[in-house]
Amino acid sequence: MFSIGETAKLNKISVQTLHHYDKEGLLKPIHINQDTGYRYYSIDQFLQIDFIKRFKMLGFSLAEIKIILKTGDSLENIQEAVKLQKDIIKKQIMKLESIEKNLEFLEKKIEVGIERKDKKIRIEKFSILKIISSNCEIGNSHDLETKIRKMIIEGEKKYNILDTIIILKVDKNRFETENKTIYTEIIIALNRYLELSENLISIVVQHLKTIFFLIN
Repeated sequence: MFSIGETAKLNKISVQTLHHYDKEGLLKPIHINQDTGYRYYSIDQFLQIDFIKRFKMLGFSLAEIKIILKTGDSLENIQEAVKLQKDIIKKQIMKLESIEKNLEFLEKKIEVGIERKDKKIRIEKFSILKIISSNCEIGNSHDLETKIRKMIIEGEKKYNILDTIIILKVDKNRFETENKTIYTEIIIALNRYLELSENLISIVVQHLKTIFFLIN
């Protein structure tokens, strides 16, 4: 048998970690001296420590490792746990890649903004992809903002929105005869060439909106 200090040193972990494993019911000493309270471990338990360290490195929580150890006599159960962990890691990678793309996109938008700072407005042509539209009759900014926000939320449920383009259609007749701006349709669109992903776990939305007014 090995003392807790020897066990910690030989397995390159701390004594505190072994105490924590014991507290969590993950790895209990093979023997505790009733007089001194000293804890002892067997060399067979070193294999369990190796197992715990390896699975921690693979991203498993202590609770998950505890369950695996309880069913450790079944290689099939361990194999299934590894497959599930692989799926989780793949999803995390997809999420991080999406965040990276969004950060790169935001960085470029900021660079463009810095370059155009204090410069005159210019017109650019680009192709859009309409994702949501709604007919309406809105004449005040409060209702318009509320409607737009609801439509954006709806879009967030379906798409990874990088740059939202808001197109507002205005009633031409009332604009000319009554000098009133009445919005008749709201369109939420994206740049056609932006990459969409329907399998994202988390949707990162950059609220950088371009607003166009169309008079019909």
